[in-house]
Amino acid sequence: MDKKINVAIAGLGLLGGSLAKALKRDPHYKVSAWARRGETRKWAVESGAVDTVYSELPELLKHADIAVLCLPVESAIEMLPMCQQYLPDTAVVTDIGSVKQDICRAAAKFPQLRFIGSHPMAGTEKSGCEASFAELYCNADIFIVPPENADENDVNLCRDMWLAAGAARVERITAKNHDDLVADTSHVLHLLASAMTLSILEAPTPEYQRQHFAGCATGFRDTTRIASSNPAMWRGIMESNAPAILAALERFEYRFKEFKSTIEKGDFDRFEELFTRGKLLRGAWLGYKKPRPARLAVCGIKHCGKSVSGKALAELLAAEFIDSDDELFKLWQKRFPEAKEKTVREIYRTLGETEFRRLEADALLEISRRPGAQVTALGGGALSNSFVTPEILSGLGSVIWIDVPDKVAWQRVVAGGLPPFLSNAADPEAEFIRSNAARKAVFQQAAALKITPAPEDSPRDTALRILAALENMP
Repeated sequence: MDKKINVAIAGLGLLGGSLAKALKRDPHYKVSAWARRGETRKWAVESGAVDTVYSELPELLKHADIAVLCLPVESAIEMLPMCQQYLPDTAVVTDIGSVKQDICRAAAKFPQLRFIGSHPMAGTEKSGCEASFAELYCNADIFIVPPENADENDVNLCRDMWLAAGAARVERITAKNHDDLVADTSHVLHLLASAMTLSILEAPTPEYQRQHFAGCATGFRDTTRIASSNPAMWRGIMESNAPAILAALERFEYRFKEFKSTIEKGDFDRFEELFTRGKLLRGAWLGYKKPRPARLAVCGIKHCGKSVSGKALAELLAAEFIDSDDELFKLWQKRFPEAKEKTVREIYRTLGETEFRRLEADALLEISRRPGAQVTALGGGALSNSFVTPEILSGLGSVIWIDVPDKVAWQRVVAGGLPPFLSNAADPEAEFIRSNAARKAVFQQAAALKITPAPEDSPRDTALRILAALENMP
């Protein structure tokens, strides 16, 4: 039996306790922990959150394969010398702090320490071990911040631990880029939630305050939830990341003033445009965060934009983008290395309809068997291909139909040159529209979602619409 990986967690608050509970469910990990307070150690034993709990930090560290400092950044930095002293030479140390530059600089002073910074984008406004739960990291994004000379085995050990805890994605990033990013996505939000709470609920008289208490309902509750977070912790974060937070505040102020200006000028058309864009972006974020199919297949009539929008979608999802026509051509070259055909159109003319569809099905079969997250742009006839089995389609993932008007697509066809199936038609445009009707019936039946881009949409806008629609997909 393979030896279990010993994860030593220093600190059993919300994040540390939740990590312990999550990893306890994985048979590949053994979980030990240290906590200052006797009450927390008692909780750890009675709740079954850990296999072993220690009252002395050296005892925790000397048995670790990976040590996780689940403490405020200042406290984690103070523990680095002890980590150097007591951790085995092969052990990795990481943290969960929301600011990375300070601790990465501190860890660099101990070059023999195998430090890989981490920041799980997960949490609640609550704190303490009693608030912890094993599902906290499910579908979470995790940033890891390795030094330039990091051993890839150390990076993988850290990454695999977070995936075992339930994370959906683990992304490498530099310390500065991380701190700039979270200033926008997290730190400023806590500041704004607190400022909004003060502006609404602080009052000159009891009657005025009572009325505001009465007037605030679920919108206020949802918008200001994180104003209940730990003030001392957030003071430390603001001090550590002040320059990036100030820059993020400037970006927010620009947008806030833009909204304010539309109301002052009575330009409510512009107000609605801004609000609509915000609604789309939030919907796309919800779709991104939703536990979703890791595999999507984009379909549509010729020149609907499925390739460019599929690429944009893959970038947003950190997934592999695959063009099924490209894979068909690679398979053709593999089977017939001496063939002179240079395009999929030429292959179609050479093989004829039946053999071309056999080749297409074989290419899709190979795509369906690839591991990992992917977005595949399907050829126009792929879903009506009789050689494509239900098992192949299942392996490609959920089908997204990008539906554009025939006339828009036809203009793009004319600009790019007629495809083979239209080259001999008496009226190519009429034949194009007729063939689209048949294909649209197939798309309607196969697709889990239909997206209709606006005329002014960029490929990324279409990808955002797909993400927003995924949020409502069963």
